[in-house]
Amino acid sequence: MDPADHVKDSEKVEEFEILRIKIENVNSDVSEEVGGDVDDGMVRRVKIEPGSIECMEFKEDSQIAMAARGHYRRVSDVDRDRLIDAFENNMLDYLELADNLGITRATARSIVSIYLRTGRRERLPKGGAHNAKMDNDMRQCLQHLLDVNPLLTLTQMKKNLQAALPNKPHVSTSTIARSIDGMLLTLKLTEDVPDARNSPRVLDQRMQYAQWFLQHGVVAHCVFIDETGYNVWTRRSFGRAPRGLPARRVVHGQRGRNCNITFAVCAEVGLVHYQIAFETVTRQSFEGFLANTARECANVFPAGEPVFLIYDNARPHVQAQLPPDAYPNIQLKLLPPYSPFLNCTEIAHSAFKASVKRDLALPEWQHRVGDRDAAHQAGLNLQQWRCQLLQEVARQNFDAITQEKCARWFKHTQTYMHSCLAHHDIDG
Repeated sequence: MDPADHVKDSEKVEEFEILRIKIENVNSDVSEEVGGDVDDGMVRRVKIEPGSIECMEFKEDSQIAMAARGHYRRVSDVDRDRLIDAFENNMLDYLELADNLGITRATARSIVSIYLRTGRRERLPKGGAHNAKMDNDMRQCLQHLLDVNPLLTLTQMKKNLQAALPNKPHVSTSTIARSIDGMLLTLKLTEDVPDARNSPRVLDQRMQYAQWFLQHGVVAHCVFIDETGYNVWTRRSFGRAPRGLPARRVVHGQRGRNCNITFAVCAEVGLVHYQIAFETVTRQSFEGFLANTARECANVFPAGEPVFLIYDNARPHVQAQLPPDAYPNIQLKLLPPYSPFLNCTEIAHSAFKASVKRDLALPEWQHRVGDRDAAHQAGLNLQQWRCQLLQEVARQNFDAITQEKCARWFKHTQTYMHSCLAHHDIDG
């Protein structure tokens, strides 16, 4: 070690006397500074404020220049004010004050230079979770914007956010995207819902249906009815493919006619009756299905026990009637409007179509759809051939609707009865 450096360290030790003190309940309004431990030319200064102790470290300018660049200590706003006041009052050399405060002279000059150019004394906020631009007010506003219109793009969100909160800092679309991700909002397929879905009239009808069900439905055999359709192009919405490539399926060139299937299911039996047709459901065709279902119910359920055929209020259903010769213990009951969650046939449709889609996704099945030679050998034109194949795939997948599943679906519909009785909005 150089003797000159040893002398300098000795002078520094003499200048800052080493004290070991115990500070308790410092209530003085005047802050005082005392020395601390010295280690490798580093002097630790203990600054006593009212009720707190702050330790600061500093070295000589030559030692700081040689120190590792990874260590960085932010200058507090109080020290910045001291440096600027010393510069303006000319009562104390601000560079000497910087030495005493443990601040490098380059940093002190930068602080004074920024003050002369911009008039700013305080330090700028840094990034990170504690200084995020998107605060709770902006997130709540963004949530409200998406509740009103979930189809907004990121650019529209940015524009509407600036218009709603002009005094807030402007944020980029990438910041908005990160905030949306942190709010657990994801991009998904949208669906249209009618505005009268939870109107007062509909809520009243749901309450009346729930009251009827608790009085009559729980002691009777409830048979739920509804129809669904599919064609040769029916498929799942998602598939798998290598990254960067679309998932494609090779299909026949023509979609063909829709195959409409009407189901009647109940918890005690499962699939009571079905009907396959390629025409649009009308009142006459639906009344024919009701008559056939009533005859099936007479054979399935004990004589004299009440049976209700329950279905929605679609246009062909509203005025439909049972034939005059139907058993008197079989009655009709309409569901409230906009209430598919009360019809367990809706879940049966999903199970059935999921099974149908698995078969339609097979390449060999799509090949059969366009096989003209097979259609010619069967004595059918191509349209009749496709209709026959659709009936075939339907009959192969009726076993997807079992009695056990129907019992679970029926119990699931009953979970909505409390909300119906309480006039709660239901987004089913």
